[in-house]
Amino acid sequence: QKIKRILLEVTELYIDVKKKVKKGRGKKMRWLLYLPIILFLFASVGCVNGTKETTSNPLFEQLKEEQEKMDLEIVRLGQENQNQEQKISELLEQIESLKNDQNEAFEEIRQVIYMNDYLLKQLPDISIKQGYILDINLSENGIYNLMVDFAEKVEDESAPNGFRIKNDLEEKAKIQVSKEVQVYTVDGAKPIPSSFDELSQNHNGLYNLYFTNNKLVLVVEQYLP
Repeated sequence: QKIKRILLEVTELYIDVKKKVKKGRGKKMRWLLYLPIILFLFASVGCVNGTKETTSNPLFEQLKEEQEKMDLEIVRLGQENQNQEQKISELLEQIESLKNDQNEAFEEIRQVIYMNDYLLKQLPDISIKQGYILDINLSENGIYNLMVDFAEKVEDESAPNGFRIKNDLEEKAKIQVSKEVQVYTVDGAKPIPSSFDELSQNHNGLYNLYFTNNKLVLVVEQYLP
């Protein structure tokens, strides 16, 4: 802005000098035509020098120092962000490892349950049947009467969930049980203790019925995905 102002003043001075030369004040005054140009050059040099002086003043040095601090802070934040991303990556790997460990533990437990169930079925005095509980009512002597429609869960790879319920023949039976019989229902895949009082309110699932010497001793709801 300062240079523009000086240039404007020099131009006006040049025009004024040129008019005086034209009025015939002599050839000796022609050198005055170069005076504005000379003044402009000096002024320009002064402005440049002024700029150089400005760049070396305390305010400029302070701004330069703040800029350097800001650059260092940006580098530090970038490094910190990189470290955080590395930590997140390590945590995700740990979570994935825990998932794999849990899956292996679940599979191990499932195999143990399968083996125990298989051994249980081989005992001579124990029999296991599956079926739907159609009705539950309590008699006056405190005995529960269950109406059961026997069915069976059969492994079938062609079925949507890898199994199907076999219930081709209508095979119903009335079973009497005492209150001491243990009952388990499922919440998701988790078995939870229950009772015949609760079971009488909701018994829509498929149940495993465990008998000892033809006496029902345990009722466990079958988990069906």
